[in-house]
Amino acid sequence: MIYVTGDLHGDFSRLQSPKLKKLKKGDFLIVCGDFGFLWDGSREEQQVLNKLGKLKYTILFVDGVHENFQLLDAVEEQDWKGGRVGVVRPNVLHLHRGEFYELEGKTFFTLGGGDDLLLDVEAGEYNARSMPTMEQLRQAYHKLEERDFTMDYIITHDCSSKVKQFLDLNAQDGAVHLNYLNSYFEALYERAKFRHWFFGAYHMDKRIPPRCSAVYREILPIGE
Repeated sequence: MIYVTGDLHGDFSRLQSPKLKKLKKGDFLIVCGDFGFLWDGSREEQQVLNKLGKLKYTILFVDGVHENFQLLDAVEEQDWKGGRVGVVRPNVLHLHRGEFYELEGKTFFTLGGGDDLLLDVEAGEYNARSMPTMEQLRQAYHKLEERDFTMDYIITHDCSSKVKQFLDLNAQDGAVHLNYLNSYFEALYERAKFRHWFFGAYHMDKRIPPRCSAVYREILPIGE
């Protein structure tokens, strides 16, 4: 079985959910960004990662905004299920931007990253690495073309422009901040042939008809 959830931010207690304890060897849990378990490289963090490595199921995550990209870049890479991954532990894998993966007969397209205006730019908290580069988006587009823009599921951190406006984020003056990634995803939404799109940036659990879901604390089965 394949399950999807939202941002973990390094909170191990989220993985102690009774629902997750039912997952077995061969199952997958996909995290829609802000994984957060690679943050400071400390001994304590390594101990937590070792605990993750002992779980029966496999954790898959796209990167979000609150990530240590230097640590993500430092992990070993390999080919896995049709795409490139970073191997944090044998059962903890970073799904790279603009890749396709085949899991249980289903095709997944992944593209992590986003921006966060709540971060303090002047204090140096904003991480420019969190946004996909133009080159990454071009490469993703070429892979999408090769697949005729066809996949079963899309896994991202951020979402399309229209979906973001639909979420009612209580922006000041009624204006919703949109970035070039939202526009890219809007074009993808209009062209792609897919069953469902999951994203996690906005810390809410909400179904957006007909084919999108914001996920946070819910653990949703895929393909049922």
